[in-house]
Amino acid sequence: LIRGSGPTHLVLCHRAGMTELDTVGAAIRVPPLNEVIALYEDLAGACGTFTRPLTAGIALNTAHLDADDAARAVAQIQDETGRLVVDPVRDGADALVDALMRCTWPGPKKRNQCLAAPQKPNLSPVVCVFAWKNRLIWTE
Repeated sequence: LIRGSGPTHLVLCHRAGMTELDTVGAAIRVPPLNEVIALYEDLAGACGTFTRPLTAGIALNTAHLDADDAARAVAQIQDETGRLVVDPVRDGADALVDALMRCTWPGPKKRNQCLAAPQKPNLSPVVCVFAWKNRLIWTE
């Protein structure tokens, strides 16, 4: 799906503290997140329809952590990756939507512009749809 959809931008989803995938019967080490991001960007760009996509941020699942540990996990992954990190359940998805909008409107931009401070472009209404726990969440 990731290659066939030809995305121009990505949001990486990760569970805080997860170092191994253990759902396949054998423990498989999770590489550093910047390596995971590079792999996904390479794979998504393999179809050649669009340029290699950019990862606008990381959605971090911190449900198993208390508030202080969650804040530390967000800060640690932000420091490690140099990317926006948000727990969208705890803190909402607005920052991720803003990062995607900076990256995609009014057209593809360079990586450093995606990570720059938000700008308020003159936009016609834009609707983003997020699937979260089998519910669709609409934001405008």
